[in-house]
Amino acid sequence: MKVFFQLYKRYAGIAAAEALTVTSGANSVRIGDELLVADIKKPAFSRLGLSHAAFQFLFACRANELEKKFSQARWHSAKTFKIFVHHAGPDTLARVSKRVAEKLPDAKASMQHPETEFHFFFLKDLVVAGKLLWENTEDFEARKVHRWPAPHPTGTHPQLARAMVNLTGATKSIIDPFCGAGGTLIEAGLMGLKAIGSDIEPELLVKAAKNLEGYGVKNYRLAVRDARQLAGKIPHIVADLPYGRNTPPKGLKELYVAFLTRLKTVLTKRAVLGFPSTINYKPLLKHAKLKVINEFSWEINRRLIKKIVLVEASETRARTSC
Repeated sequence: MKVFFQLYKRYAGIAAAEALTVTSGANSVRIGDELLVADIKKPAFSRLGLSHAAFQFLFACRANELEKKFSQARWHSAKTFKIFVHHAGPDTLARVSKRVAEKLPDAKASMQHPETEFHFFFLKDLVVAGKLLWENTEDFEARKVHRWPAPHPTGTHPQLARAMVNLTGATKSIIDPFCGAGGTLIEAGLMGLKAIGSDIEPELLVKAAKNLEGYGVKNYRLAVRDARQLAGKIPHIVADLPYGRNTPPKGLKELYVAFLTRLKTVLTKRAVLGFPSTINYKPLLKHAKLKVINEFSWEINRRLIKKIVLVEASETRARTSC
């Protein structure tokens, strides 16, 4: 099925990668920082954190070809419908609504409870049209760190946490070896994954349990463990590595080196790692011989940017592109 996603423009790169990973998207084309068109295999839209909506692709054309496209496009039957135009004025809305109504003579326009929504995006000289399949109504604001049952100042933004989980490609379980108060585990659990977390500080795990239970997550497991001592074979890992003004950079570097070296021995598929921009992480990944697939930036504040890095075991050949 050919669809297009309306992305969070500020983080279009990571949003596009998330959408492609979750839906097994291929043949993708980015249109500016707002839309991503792709052929998808899995309509797992409800998992997405950084897309506003997903649409069944109807057509794309130059603005001066719009009238012609109305005649050529295959319109889906609908009992009631509503038209939305993006980045265009009321005159354009009236013109588009009239043309759609002509193509659907047995349907009625409905302003409040339409069965079908048609959306038209006017992007400079390009028009992209689609039928709404899914709209993101997830209340991420309700899960910001300061609203947790047991808050902790270093918690990850819920939309970023969700995107990081999604970028692993996990469908059954996720392991977070620096789980802290449980921000990543909350998002994994709410998506139906088994959330497995560990941390070296027992008091943080007490908070993590309160937070997971507070958001109704039941399928989880927590343990006190040093991330540098991971064992076994682990397919999917999310690790937002610790950082802080009170932690000496040398100490952080030593922790990162030890963890990444261990990660190389246990990872079988993909890990998504968060580094502070104050750390030169690329030589550390190279030293650990981890295969870097992609990387993105997420602004924490004006002085700190988080680098989100996708790494895989050397034998893995999966792709995440946009």
